[in-house]
Amino acid sequence: MLEVVTLLVALGLLLLFNHLLVGDVRYPATLQVLVWGFTLVLYLLSGDRFLDLSDPVLLLIGLSVAAFTLGGVLTFRAMGGAAVLRQRSRPVQFQRLGSPQLVAVVVLTLLGAGGALIYSQQATAYALTGPTRDLAFNLRYLTSVQGEPPPLLMQLTGYALPLLNTVVGLGLIYFRMTRDRRMLLPLGLAFIAALAMSVFSSGRGIVLFLLIEVAVIYAMTRRRVGLRLMLVSVLTFLTVFYVGASLLGKGVSRDASLLQNLPSLFESLTGYLVSGTVALSVQLPYLQLDGGGRYVFRTFYAVANALGYEAQVVPLVQSYAYIPEPTNVYTMFLQYLRDFGFAGAIAFQFAFGLLHGAVYMAYLRTRRPLPLFWLSVLSFPLLTQAFTDSYFSLLTSWLQYLVLAFLLSQTLFRVEPQSGRGEAIKFNYTFPDSLGKRRSTSSSR
Repeated sequence: MLEVVTLLVALGLLLLFNHLLVGDVRYPATLQVLVWGFTLVLYLLSGDRFLDLSDPVLLLIGLSVAAFTLGGVLTFRAMGGAAVLRQRSRPVQFQRLGSPQLVAVVVLTLLGAGGALIYSQQATAYALTGPTRDLAFNLRYLTSVQGEPPPLLMQLTGYALPLLNTVVGLGLIYFRMTRDRRMLLPLGLAFIAALAMSVFSSGRGIVLFLLIEVAVIYAMTRRRVGLRLMLVSVLTFLTVFYVGASLLGKGVSRDASLLQNLPSLFESLTGYLVSGTVALSVQLPYLQLDGGGRYVFRTFYAVANALGYEAQVVPLVQSYAYIPEPTNVYTMFLQYLRDFGFAGAIAFQFAFGLLHGAVYMAYLRTRRPLPLFWLSVLSFPLLTQAFTDSYFSLLTSWLQYLVLAFLLSQTLFRVEPQSGRGEAIKFNYTFPDSLGKRRSTSSSR
C-alpha cells in the first residue's frame, strides 16, 4: 500500500504542476492525472477486495502520466503558452443559419433519428434470439461472447450514431456561442435519438461517449467550471451507471430500492474502475512482446484481411484474469505493451499528450467550433484510460467523425461569411478563461 500512496503523492505533484502551468481543470493533462488518481484512491478504499498492485504497473502508470504531461507542456509552449491565456478575446463570427441551412440540419437530424429507430427495432429482434429474456444481456452475449454478426440492416443503420453525435456536438457549440433558439428543436431531437440508440447498443461506454461530449462542450463554453457543474456531471455518471447496471442485472437488484442498492452499486462501480489496473498487474509477468503492431493497429489488419490479404486479426475480446474476481479489461496499456513493450507504451502516452495538448491550445487560439468538437470527443478515450483503450480500437469511428465534422463545419456551422455572402453576427460570448478573469465580447450585428 505504501507504493500506491507514494504514487498518489507523485500524481499530486503533477496535478499541482499542471495547475500552476495552465490553471484550468479542463486541461487534458490535469484530467488524466485526476483519472488515475481517482482510480488509485478507489483501489485503496477497496481494502482487501483486490490483489496487490505490482511495482512495475505502478511505475508504468507514473511514467505514463508524466510522459502525457510532458507532451502537453511541449505543445502548450510551442503554441503560445501563457500568452494565449492572457490574450484579449475576439468576437466569434458565426454565419447565421439561414432557412436552407436550418432545414438541412433538421433533415439530417430526422435521417439520423430514422436510422436510430430502425436500429433499435433491429437490435430488439436480434436480442430476442438470445438465450435469456433479458434483451440487454442477450445483445452483449451475442456480440461479445458468441461473436455473431448483427443483421445487415442493423449494421448499416449503426452509422446513424456518428451522424447524430456530430450534429449534437456542432449544434450545441453553435447554440452555446449564438443562443439561436431555432437550434433547440433539432438539437434536442438529435440528442434524444443518439441517447436512445446508444442505450440499444447495450454498452454503457457508448452512452458515456455522448454524455462526455456534451459535458465537455458545455464546460469549455463557460468561464470556469463551478462546483454545481461538477456535481451534476458526477450525478449524471452515477445515474447512467445505475441504469446500465439495472438493465444488465450487474451489481444491483431490480427488486430493491436505490438506498438498498447503494452498497452493491459502489462495489460494482469500484470493480469497473479498478479491475482493469489490477488485471494488468496480474497479466504483466506473463506478457510476451509479439511485435508487428497487431494489437494496436488491429483495424489495418482487419481491413487487409477483408481485402483478401493474409493478415492475422487478433480478437477484440480478451481472455479473463482473476483478481480474484473474473475480468477481461486491462486498462489502455495492454495492447501497447504487447506490441511495443514498456517503453513503447510510455511513448504512446507522450504522443497522446501532444495530441490532446495541441487540440486544447488550437481551441484557445482560434475559438473555432472544430477544435472544440475534437476536444470533446477525444475526451472519451482520455477519461476511460483506466478501463480500456479507445484511441486505436475506435479508429474507424474517428475517421467517420473526421469526415462528418469537417463537412458539417464547412457547409452548415460555418464561421465567418465567405465573399461577403450571408449574415455575419458578432455574439456576446464569455470565453473560458483559464486565468479566472472574466473576458467578454461586445455584441453587434
